[in-house]
Amino acid sequence: MNMNNNAFRSDETGAPDELTRSEAKCLALVAEGASVDAISVELTLTPSEIEVLLFCAQQKLKADNLLQAVSIALSKGIISF
Repeated sequence: MNMNNNAFRSDETGAPDELTRSEAKCLALVAEGASVDAISVELTLTPSEIEVLLFCAQQKLKADNLLQAVSIALSKGIISF
């Protein structure tokens, strides 16, 4: 799974609706079928932190659920296979 480096912000100074690298990485891993626990191990964050990142990504993409967030991210080129 790849992430488009131009489709997200790398720090807190970017536009509030752009995904952070961590949010995009979490969505990319979800798209690959990874669980919250597996993502937390890979990114060395707690499962709660992963859930927050996924929730924030979902809100920024104006998605109704996580599946829709992944779909939107794929269609916008934020993540790709």
